[in-house]
Amino acid sequence: MSKWMRRLVHSIAVGWIAACAGSVTASPDVGSGHPLLASLLAVLATGDQAAYERFIEKNYAPAALANYPAEDHAASLARIYTDTGGFTLERVVGESPQWVQAEARDRMTGIRYCLTLNRSEAGGREFITEFSTRGLYPAGPQLETPTADEVARRVETLVDHYLARELFSGVILIANEDIVVFRKAYGPASIAYGAPVTLDTRLNIASIGKSLTGVAIAQLVDAGKVAYDDTVGKVLPDYPNQDVREKVTLRQLLTHTSGLGPEDFYDGPLWALRPRMHSVADYMKLVVGTPLGGEPGEFHYSNSGYVILGAIIERLTGQSYYDYVRDHIFKPAGMTRSFYHEMDQEDPDVAVPLTNLFNKGEKDYIYRLGRPRNATYELAAKGGPQGGAYVTADDLFAFEKALRGGKLVSLARFAEMTTAQSPSGAGAGGLVGDVREGLGIEVIRQNGHTSFGHTGGDLGIASMVYWYPDTGLTTIILSNRDPRAARVLTNATRALITRQTINGAVPPHQECVPPTSN
Repeated sequence: MSKWMRRLVHSIAVGWIAACAGSVTASPDVGSGHPLLASLLAVLATGDQAAYERFIEKNYAPAALANYPAEDHAASLARIYTDTGGFTLERVVGESPQWVQAEARDRMTGIRYCLTLNRSEAGGREFITEFSTRGLYPAGPQLETPTADEVARRVETLVDHYLARELFSGVILIANEDIVVFRKAYGPASIAYGAPVTLDTRLNIASIGKSLTGVAIAQLVDAGKVAYDDTVGKVLPDYPNQDVREKVTLRQLLTHTSGLGPEDFYDGPLWALRPRMHSVADYMKLVVGTPLGGEPGEFHYSNSGYVILGAIIERLTGQSYYDYVRDHIFKPAGMTRSFYHEMDQEDPDVAVPLTNLFNKGEKDYIYRLGRPRNATYELAAKGGPQGGAYVTADDLFAFEKALRGGKLVSLARFAEMTTAQSPSGAGAGGLVGDVREGLGIEVIRQNGHTSFGHTGGDLGIASMVYWYPDTGLTTIILSNRDPRAARVLTNATRALITRQTINGAVPPHQECVPPTSN
């Protein structure tokens, strides 16, 4: 996931889910004592991004506009609107001179949120300094773990809301143990040709591809060809950066704790050459000049680290990364339709990435409501060790089963891969739960449950796969749209699956909590 994409993910605290939903009508006087909040919610519900910008120019504090221009704040509201359709205010729950909080329902799906509007005064009038939302998640030991069929019904209901607004396309798969209980394709694979997504459509999984690299390294560890705590230099003695060569281990590359990442190759001047990336050697040209931005042991999400891992795989095996993954992962897992697509080759079975992110400068994008566009030629020509394989949902499920079943790596190695090794809060931005990094696999804890998987996102790409061993459930969501609806759906399933707290877990706040900074 690129730095600008992570910035979009984290730029506003948009919460997601509740496992229950319903139509709620607020009483007429709700919010009447808070005209700034009421007027913000009224303009948000219009879905008019130009109106957002006009409202922001008049009602946001000068300091807020100095930090980000009005169009950036408007883009944040546009993303909230895409996810929610706006809000129906239920009640104001607290306030201070610096903030006001309220509980509300998502107008599109009925999901429950806490809204926080930070405010300030200048020249005798009130201004907005920040607006954020957080999902309120019902959980507790008294709630029953849902059946696989209940999860499927809930997801299908939510998807229907996004389909009605043409905000989702892709494939969703839900399984109970090794049995698929729900599998369905939605929306267009291409706007230009009107081709629909089918169950055989191959979709880009972006950073889920890091799990393929993690498995490849684990296989080489199983084979005794390398150890996780070997340095880069032990395998690549000719690697040009001395700090990376001598200080960084494979374990640190896998867990994003190498010190690489604050200035990832996505931010380098050579990234403009991404349409020419066809091999690990091509990607390495972007990586070798990347210095350590922090000390080894510090967490910084790093695509560069995974490219180096790809070069290590090639050096140890004598095969190209792509041939190794094909022969040692795709084939033994039964992933018969998975491959690394060359973007300059037409393939009717490949979904076109459709994005609402538009370039606003040399390396920056802004989200805009309306018809999406084709992002094919802004992505790398071919994916690599950092991500970008094309798979079907069935193939991704086959990979998960093969991995946890001991077909790809030893069960002892799989246990090591799924042990959290990065600090709390690392990993997939925008997803609920405590996300940490294992060895190429994300480890998520919520309400006492632990799940394993990975997420991926880029222009017109959203991919999520998670296995919940406490319940035996697997959820897979692959989309050729930006990571908006797919992330909401992922969070909704996670909240539902983990709603019964176990092992004495204390659930996250299920109501608004006053800001601690004011």
